[in-house]
Amino acid sequence: MKICVLGAGKRIHEMYGPVTKTMPNLEICGFWNRDHHKGDLVAKTWGWKRYTDIDLMISENRPDALLVVINSSAIKSVVLSCIKYGIPIIMETPVWDSEIHDASSDAGVKVFVNEQTPFLPCEEFKMTLLNSGLFGQPTVVMNDCRTFEYHGISQLRRYIGFEKQPVEVVGSSVPHYPVSYTDNNGMISNQTEGWDFGVIKFSSGQTAVYNFSSIYNRAKFRKPRSMRIYCTRGTITNDDNVFEIHRLGDSHDTEKIDVNVVGEYMSTKEISAVISGRQFRWAKDDEIGHLNDQQVAVREIFTQNINAIKSNTDGYTCKSAYMDVNLLFAIRQSGAQRRFFY
Repeated sequence: MKICVLGAGKRIHEMYGPVTKTMPNLEICGFWNRDHHKGDLVAKTWGWKRYTDIDLMISENRPDALLVVINSSAIKSVVLSCIKYGIPIIMETPVWDSEIHDASSDAGVKVFVNEQTPFLPCEEFKMTLLNSGLFGQPTVVMNDCRTFEYHGISQLRRYIGFEKQPVEVVGSSVPHYPVSYTDNNGMISNQTEGWDFGVIKFSSGQTAVYNFSSIYNRAKFRKPRSMRIYCTRGTITNDDNVFEIHRLGDSHDTEKIDVNVVGEYMSTKEISAVISGRQFRWAKDDEIGHLNDQQVAVREIFTQNINAIKSNTDGYTCKSAYMDVNLLFAIRQSGAQRRFFY
């Protein structure tokens, strides 16, 4: 797979440079950017050929796909300008509105999104449990202050199934004013705390619950937090790599599942558990042993989207990414519209 990259910022050095070095069937045949200093640094660090003309880059290399890694304020305009080339596009989040999907659909060009959060090692391990059938079907999934905004919505949707259609959203957004506190950067903060509460119902009858505070990740006194998957035969709960799992066994008794984790969160090496005599395991391969959890997740969704391009199937598309954002907006708009006066 030959890919041309648009962008040369921090995300290239933190994610795509290290990740693409571990993907032997992927060739970065060139990259484009405007800033000479950033461009020279990327060329020197990763050995990619720099272009200042997108047309020239594409005509010289005839890539199979374009990877757009631009800051969120400019990514939409760059992606829209690239649709004219008729080449599949893989972009970074976010997708704030339907314009990219509408334009790409009209042009017959597929646009995929590298939303990494649902593919972290802890998430991959949970999906092996869900896919085993030992826990039954997820009925209610909950983000309780674990993952912010559309990333958290995406995690919830993966548990239920990205193909499931949301049919109703009810929400509330409430501001509160905490006392001053020392944040994670050692700074004194008295920022207003915005709470989002949302319930998303799906056509399958399943429900996603999204609860999040705007200061939760910065205020040390805001604990605990968790992602919860309530299934017909058990409950899977975690905060990062700390798991609490219970399952209803065949004898109608509840068993607590012990989870063994090797490595620290963000440098996870292995997660495993034995359930009903079966071992369930996520383990980092040797060739990606130096990647951190975020890089591993980027590699996973990047690979899935590349395979979708090769097989002409749907991966994680811009339509799916916009659904995550749109559901978050619906929660907040529902809260703004629902006012009761006595």
